[in-house]
Amino acid sequence: MSVGIVFAQRRLRNHGIYCINPSVMNVCGVINLTCFDKTGTLTEDGLDLWGVVPNRDGVLGKPEFEPSKLDYGPLVECMATCHSLTRIDGVLSGDPLDVKMFQSTKWVGFMYPNG
Repeated sequence: MSVGIVFAQRRLRNHGIYCINPSVMNVCGVINLTCFDKTGTLTEDGLDLWGVVPNRDGVLGKPEFEPSKLDYGPLVECMATCHSLTRIDGVLSGDPLDVKMFQSTKWVGFMYPNG
């Protein structure tokens, strides 16, 4: 393990952040969006979206508990378009996390004729 990674790991630990896979720490330096998925798998059926925290120029904004109220931008666009959802007989179908994320934007979607 390089000295830089050990030093970074120590700095994170001082802030209460523990890295269980130090080999990926270098990649973390280029992350500009993070999505935490706490599903309540043991205590609940289904998923809920608590909210989102916008990031503008590396500065975290205030949590938004209703993503549909966010101004249009990369975060909203990503939440509304980066998925593999489809409608089957009018019902949104796909990964449950994607469904919740898409529904939180209150977007409807688009249907393109001929592909």
